[in-house]
Amino acid sequence: MRSAWKYYFETVNGVIFVIDSADKDRMPDVRDELHQILGEVTSSGVVPLLIVANKQDLPTALRYAELRDHLALCGDYEKRGRIRI
Repeated sequence: MRSAWKYYFETVNGVIFVIDSADKDRMPDVRDELHQILGEVTSSGVVPLLIVANKQDLPTALRYAELRDHLALCGDYEKRGRIRI
């Protein structure tokens, strides 16, 4: 299914990306997938992105700054607009 996403991005009005914020081991995979999606979406124009950090009630959940760092959303992405997680 993921390989077909690029066909949907031509007409998308926004992206909601849900992550398990307590699963630190998968963050590299999540980061790679997110950046692949961002590359596909931004090539067709500016599209709002909402990142939902699920499981924030768990004591092992990553907080905002940790998520931003793990997902590599610093630098260029911060210049484009405010990042909300």
